[in-house]
Amino acid sequence: MLLFQKTLSRVAAPISVAANLILILLIIFKSPAQMGNYKYLLIGLSIFEMSYAVLDVVSETTVLSIKKSFVVVVPYKDRSFGQETAMDINLIYCGFFGFSMGMFVVIFAYRSFLTTGNTILRKFEGFKIISWFAYPLFYAIVWILVAWGPLASFPEMDIVVRPFLLDELNMTVDEVAYTGRLFYSTIDNSLRYSAILTGVLQWVLTASSLFLVIFFGLRCYFHYGKLVQLTDVQSIRLRQLQNQLFLALVCQATVPLILMHIPVTILYTCCVLNIVFNPFSVATTIALFPAIDPLPTIFIVKNYRVALFEFVCPSCLCWSETLKHMGSNRITSYRSNTVNALSM
Repeated sequence: MLLFQKTLSRVAAPISVAANLILILLIIFKSPAQMGNYKYLLIGLSIFEMSYAVLDVVSETTVLSIKKSFVVVVPYKDRSFGQETAMDINLIYCGFFGFSMGMFVVIFAYRSFLTTGNTILRKFEGFKIISWFAYPLFYAIVWILVAWGPLASFPEMDIVVRPFLLDELNMTVDEVAYTGRLFYSTIDNSLRYSAILTGVLQWVLTASSLFLVIFFGLRCYFHYGKLVQLTDVQSIRLRQLQNQLFLALVCQATVPLILMHIPVTILYTCCVLNIVFNPFSVATTIALFPAIDPLPTIFIVKNYRVALFEFVCPSCLCWSETLKHMGSNRITSYRSNTVNALSM
């Protein structure tokens, strides 16, 4: 199973890099003028996802469920770096997970402010939009500090982890760098409050990010309903673009929700209930996230989809346009014949 996970990561990483590079080029050269600074947020998201994919391959991270605990493991046995570097990679990996939670809040918030005409966006014109990344960076810092402090390895944890590392990875605690949460002490079965409190903190941040995504998403949705009443050509085009971007954003936000946040939430719950959760499902689904996430924007936004088809298969696009014109002519002819028949 570990071999499958490594293979999947090595396959998903180049797909992620290629897909996100394509999306970045499409955003730079094929974005409608109405997108404004929103395109910089999308570029930032693509850069983050490429970095996540590369980190996943470099780290070879594994998540092990160990009844009352779980551990994030970065092996350094027979590799070009030692324990200290492996621990740094482990912390960065945890930070990237936290960053992903805050990132979609920022994008949904920007779309909400943009569609409702909030004047606050005028303060972030041009490259000032980069300051919006401070919010997901805050999430990343919290996850890193929690992993570095309360979730760092300690002697009691080593005793718990040692047999599982040997069985699952054929490694010892001296050949890996790991972070993990031990909810119950193995000595007297008492609660470890440092693990509980930091778990509550991370749960609150996770729940708040989900709440904000839903809140800003609903604001966008209800405002789009008002755009339906506008009938001039420019407003119709704007409405179509806004709908495409919103649908793409919803799909993009659903991908990490299904592949990352729900599995990790289940993992936390299983640890509290002393249930072993499939150790490879979490790391495997996380590896898929950066490869799948850019696809909705590429194929839902018309400008990007058409530009990609023009490059990959120009003849296919020509046939599509021909069929579209043929269908349009038939409808026009049918309407004309119907009107003539009624007039007679």
